[in-house]
This record gives sequence, structure tokens and C-alpha cells, in this order.
Amino acid sequence: MNDIQAKLDTETQSRAEEDFITLMLLAPEWVGDVSWLQPSDFHYQICGEAWQRLLDTVRGGDIPNPFDYPQDFQSYNPPALVKSHAINYAERIANTSLARRGLLFGSELAKACYRVDTDAIRSLARKADQTLSASSYVQSNEIQSAALELKTELLDPATIAASIKRLGLTKLDDCMAGGVDASRLMIVCGRPGAGKTAILCQMLDGVTARGDVAVFFSEEMTTKQVLIRIATRRARVNWDLVRRNAATPDQLSAIAKEIEAIEARSNLFVYGTINRKNHTTDEIADTVERIAHKAGRVDWVMGDHLRLFADKNENEVMRLGVISGNFKQIANRFSCRSIVAAQLSRAPEIRTDKRPTLSDLRDSGQIEENADIVLGLYRERYYDPDADLTVELNLIKHRDGDTTIAKMIFLPEIGSFEVMTYGN
Repeated sequence: MNDIQAKLDTETQSRAEEDFITLMLLAPEWVGDVSWLQPSDFHYQICGEAWQRLLDTVRGGDIPNPFDYPQDFQSYNPPALVKSHAINYAERIANTSLARRGLLFGSELAKACYRVDTDAIRSLARKADQTLSASSYVQSNEIQSAALELKTELLDPATIAASIKRLGLTKLDDCMAGGVDASRLMIVCGRPGAGKTAILCQMLDGVTARGDVAVFFSEEMTTKQVLIRIATRRARVNWDLVRRNAATPDQLSAIAKEIEAIEARSNLFVYGTINRKNHTTDEIADTVERIAHKAGRVDWVMGDHLRLFADKNENEVMRLGVISGNFKQIANRFSCRSIVAAQLSRAPEIRTDKRPTLSDLRDSGQIEENADIVLGLYRERYYDPDADLTVELNLIKHRDGDTTIAKMIFLPEIGSFEVMTYGN
């Protein structure tokens, strides 16, 4: 029995309790999600007292100051700031507390049974049932947790605005009331060659240039090809000139300079395909988990494209639904934003108005249901070589706002979406 007790009260448990308090001090807006955890659930008194103080502070409408707490919680190597980690820590602390209580009652009950003390046996059994049934691992009403989180955010409204991330495409960001909220799944759809990969690469460049942590999984290109896309757009040089050995020294130098700048971004992670099977969404989630732990957070997860991910299912409709659903779960789990490219069916080809609609998504049922935002790319020049360079970014589904159209210019030779200098 003592060996089992020792197992529950190890240094690892102490570290888990300290890491949990550290996380809550760094992100007090998550306290509402774990407010069901009781101070008595902590094995170490200093942690239980800190949790009670933190609960009182947040419930009183104040923001805790980490420097008011013991140095044990002022970690120089804090755990990754991921909400799912905080919830996992809380569940572990509560489960260990439940096991510890069970051991205590089990030990006393065993002694009573050995003595054949029936009164003590019945009394301990009733007490154990009451105590363990009332374990703190019975979460509070979710509306209470949500209300507490909202009230905390409203004390500092700037945190709400700061949680909305811009993509760097000004027209599109403006149409989405400033950008994309956390825990959102965006599907970027279009016919082959419409510019889906180009716009994802431009988004990837824009968000990481601003300092966001982004992970890009390409099932169509190698990492080198992704790097070429980003660098040549930034250098404004057509890569075909390099392939034909027709680029000037200045153009080659400009591309090399951009490659060095991109390489220096420690917040950019790209996983392409070369001599390997395509990624499954489970592999993607594991990779994002490791990066979140290393970088402290992940802001964006991007994938190109939906149909090429390696998840298996009994039919294609269910498979694509599961893949899109898993990307949505990744967005929820890491409080980030998932953006995935998807092919449109041939339906637009037979219509007079060839602008994309939700029903054009191949095997669309679950995909459009899982998506918070669906962005459809439409270029008239795709169908008419004499048309201008205008591209329409159609918000054909937008859970957080209106459906609308942002118009830009697309320069296919460098894969760049740019602000229009004429027209609307």
C-alpha cells in the first residue's frame, strides 16, 4: 500500500501541480474551464493554497499578478500555453486526488474487514461512497465556465481584439471584421489552378512575417517548392526565369536574400512530401503538439489539400468528412486556426455563373458543415484568357459574419494576390 501511495505522490506529481498553477497564472482566462477543480485535490499544500487564491482573484474580477505568488510558479521554462494542456493537468490532479482518497478508504476498510468490525465496515463504505461520488472531477455547468471566461476577458477588451488574427490579405481581413478568430476552420476552395496553393503560401508568409507561429502541411509539394513559392513572390521574380537560366544576377540575389530571411523565421514550420507517404491528421495533430510544446503556442495550421491527406475510411464522403472534422478538432484543441485547401467539383463548368457555391465542394456535406468559413476563389480569366486579372475571394460561408466578396488582383507569374488599384 505504501508503495502505491508513493507512486501517487512523486516528484512528477509535484511538477504537474506546479506547471498547472503556472499555466493558470499566465492564462487566467482559462480558469473558468477548470474551475471545478478544488484546492483539496492538490497533494501539495502550497499548490492548493495558490489555486484557492487564484480562484478568488479571478472570481472577484481581478487579474492575478504572478509575482505575488511563490517563486515555484514563476517558471523560467513554463509549459506550452495550450488550453488542452491546462485541462489535462486539471484532470490528472483530480484523478490522482480521487485515487489517493480511494487508497485511504481502502486501507481503513481492509483493517475493519480484518477485524470483522461490521459497524466500521458499513460506516466506511457509506463515507467512501459519499466522498468519492462528490469528487471534484464532476465539472461545473459549462455556462458558468463560459460566463467566468467572458467576464475576465471584458475586464481587458483588448484581449478579445488581440485574439483575432489577420491573414495579411487586407481586403479579405476587412471583410472578416479584422481577421480569423481562434478555434476556427477555414476551407479555401477552387478549381485546379485557381490559386489555392498560392493564396495559402501568401497567408503563411504574411502571418509568420508578423510573428505568428504557423505550421504548413503540403501534400502536393516538397518543402523546397513551398520555399520557392514564398521567396519568389516576395522577390517579385518569376521562377520560370531561373528554370530557363534567364534570370539576372540581381534577380537571383533578390531570391537568395528572401530565402535567408524566411529561413531565419523560427516560427515557421513546413512539412512537404518527398519520398514519403502523405500525412494523416493524427500525425498532423502529433506534430502540432510537439511544436506547441517547443514554441509555447501554435496560431495557424494549414493543409494543402484536403483530398490528399492519408486518412482512411469506408468511403470517400466519410473520409473527407473525418479529415475536415479532425482539422476542426485541431483548431479547438490548440486554440488556433486551421486553413485547408479543397477542390471544387466540375459543377461550375456547366453553369452560366461559374462562381463557387457550397454545393460545389466535392462530397461536400460534412466538409461545409465542419467549416466555420468557406472561401471560394473565382477568376474570370480562368475561363476567358482575355479577361482582366481580377480575382474574387467569395466568403460563401462565414459563421462569424456576413457572406461577401473581396476583390483583388492575382499575378499568376509570381503567385501573388494584391490590392486592386482600379475599380471596386
